[in-house]
Amino acid sequence: KVLHGFVEAGNTVVVVEHSLDVVKTADWVIDLGPEGGSGGGEIVCVGTPEEVAACERSHTGRALRVVLETASGGRKSPVQSGTPDPKAARTKRKPTSETTVAASHALAGTADLRPPLADHSIRIRGASQHNLQSLNLTVPRDQMSVFCGPSGSGKSSLAMDTLYAEGQRRYVESLSAYARQFLGQMPKPRVEQITGLSPAIAIEQKTVGSTPRSTVGTVTEIYDYLRVLFARLGQPYCPTCQVPVVRQTTDQIIARILSLPADSRLYIAAPVEVPVGQSYTKLWDKLGTQGFLRVRINGTTYGIEEVPAIDHKREHLVQVVVDRVKVDPESRGRIADSTEAALDLGKGVVHLIRVEKGIPEEKWPTDRLSLHYSCPKCAEG
Repeated sequence: KVLHGFVEAGNTVVVVEHSLDVVKTADWVIDLGPEGGSGGGEIVCVGTPEEVAACERSHTGRALRVVLETASGGRKSPVQSGTPDPKAARTKRKPTSETTVAASHALAGTADLRPPLADHSIRIRGASQHNLQSLNLTVPRDQMSVFCGPSGSGKSSLAMDTLYAEGQRRYVESLSAYARQFLGQMPKPRVEQITGLSPAIAIEQKTVGSTPRSTVGTVTEIYDYLRVLFARLGQPYCPTCQVPVVRQTTDQIIARILSLPADSRLYIAAPVEVPVGQSYTKLWDKLGTQGFLRVRINGTTYGIEEVPAIDHKREHLVQVVVDRVKVDPESRGRIADSTEAALDLGKGVVHLIRVEKGIPEEKWPTDRLSLHYSCPKCAEG
């Protein structure tokens, strides 16, 4: 369509092309050949695509004849059926300006011009990388192949420096110019031709920088993609309760609090994490300036001004008591405000500490509610 657009604008277009889809739409074809290299250099025939297709000496013509038959719906072209005027076949194609010229030459006979057939193998011709001496090889696809031999025989040269290098080069060339600048492209291997090869990845055995994560899945990055797929598309389940984990909204958390038995006394608290080794003094000062009066440390409640010294080299459960409430529908507004404040301070997590008389405070039951994914039964996130 682009070439015809140039012609319709009054330009002359000369195309050197092997693609039969391009050749068949040309107004004039100059076929060079009859073979490639020293066997070529002659003008085999000239004329319209139909006239070239009628030339038995032309490899291009014999291949073009099949394409013209397919384009005409399986009917024979006028050239084959004996029609004296070959230009009659041109009415079956889109008329174009007479200034379009296509030049085609045969490199290695008719086989190179025919449409490629489906093949389930990788064909390597003339591999000369490193110690390889013009190696010709056919490797089956969708199967495991092993290259074996003594040291220096060319195993790595064939597998890594030829097959993988060509597959990686083809993959990089399929990307945009912007993406290519961020990728290191391997040099083109010394090989005449490789067919049937798809973009390839390589897994090399390395001992430098080995970690427990160094597996086939991590090296190929398949693990990272599967992790994203499972996280985004999969349905996570709690490993303990075997029920789907869900995310709750603030309104659902408030409704769950109000669904508790009437007159239940609760501490609405926000968990606060302090890294091991850091002092808690700055945390108490910050909470005091924000108006909080009580904190709960390892199950015991203290006033913000009465917090005992804590060993900062050990991990502690610190809960900021946002409010002490009694479950009552009339107290919905206060419960909602306290819950929102606790969720904000606890980064999406709130602890409901149920006050039960006759039981030591360290054993008071605690419910963990979260805006993040968590188990509705055990509340583990």
